[in-house]
Amino acid sequence: MASTKLKWFSRGTTSALSAGRSMIPPAINFAAAYLVIQLEGQNSWGQFVDVLIFTSLANMFIAFGIKDYVLRQASLEPRQIGSLIKSGTLVRLVVLVPCTIMAFILFPTQEAGWLTLWLMAALICSGIDPLINFNRSYLKAIAGELIFGAFLFGYLMTVTINQLQLVIAFAIATCLRSAVLLASFRKNLIAGSVKLDLRLLASGLPFLAMGFSGMLQSKTDLYLVAALLGNEELAVYQVTINVFIYLQALSALALLPFAKNLYRLPLNAIWKICVRFTLFGMLIIAASVPVIYWTVNHLYNFGLDLKVIIIGGLFVIPTFIYLPIVYKLIGIKKERPVLYINLVGVIVNLIFSYWLILKLGLMGGFIGSMIAQWTILVGYYITLKKAQK
Repeated sequence: MASTKLKWFSRGTTSALSAGRSMIPPAINFAAAYLVIQLEGQNSWGQFVDVLIFTSLANMFIAFGIKDYVLRQASLEPRQIGSLIKSGTLVRLVVLVPCTIMAFILFPTQEAGWLTLWLMAALICSGIDPLINFNRSYLKAIAGELIFGAFLFGYLMTVTINQLQLVIAFAIATCLRSAVLLASFRKNLIAGSVKLDLRLLASGLPFLAMGFSGMLQSKTDLYLVAALLGNEELAVYQVTINVFIYLQALSALALLPFAKNLYRLPLNAIWKICVRFTLFGMLIIAASVPVIYWTVNHLYNFGLDLKVIIIGGLFVIPTFIYLPIVYKLIGIKKERPVLYINLVGVIVNLIFSYWLILKLGLMGGFIGSMIAQWTILVGYYITLKKAQK
């Protein structure tokens, strides 16, 4: 009995540290949005959202799915993780080049230079991420995130905030985070050989396709709000939808320490985890909705209707249901069906969000994204059921 309690305590502590480490950056972004909105107004943050959209797309492309590939391979060949990380980071410098070119095309030269530095530092951080998860070294990563936040807010409190200063602040803060990670994991990174292996790009491509399609599925509504509505409405939508995306992320963060085991679990065990995880998610959402309502309406003064917050909660629930299914589908090499389901989600989100934003404004974006989430849940469920037969 004591050993069982100790095992569950250890698992709970690991999940809590993993979730805490990965929730710090969203919390910092949330606080940064509040600071900018309070000091400079919603329009200023709305303008900076364009930069955040670019960096999120660029970072996804630069990661190229290699992080997920490395984590899966490390579960099969643990001794190769150092070599995989270094070789994966080296080969992704090739992918950084077109992203840098796009930065100089889309943004003023000075901003583009700082954006390039930001992306290079983020490349290093994402390269080390599999090592953090594989060794469950979350306290070291938390230290990097805290230094990131301390510098970011210290810098923003000492300058006149504008888009360039925000880019500079995030770029230097990301560099500091990467420096902390390099110093913390230097022994692991020294071990093993390194080579420029372009085959890693091919190996990471299925994971990139899944990740990119998943991000498009979850961000299409934001892109449409940016295109169809003004900067102030964009700021409101970006802050609010991100709160719910952070709740979605809790599901991934809680499971991430056990990802290498989920790949190997039998299907019956996956269904049991889905049930437990769904109950866990519903408890989190029930506790979070009142907090979110108070935060966006009293802290940010957005004046959103309670219906929007409830729709946001319904947007989150499917993730807790389908995430164990996705891990299992990847474990049985069903990456292609996962990609197709994500693409269906993109189309559903695009159609419904566009139509509903034109009719309902911000609420239409929330409803469209919610419909897309429930659609892909059905797709994942059917796919795994077919695999079980």
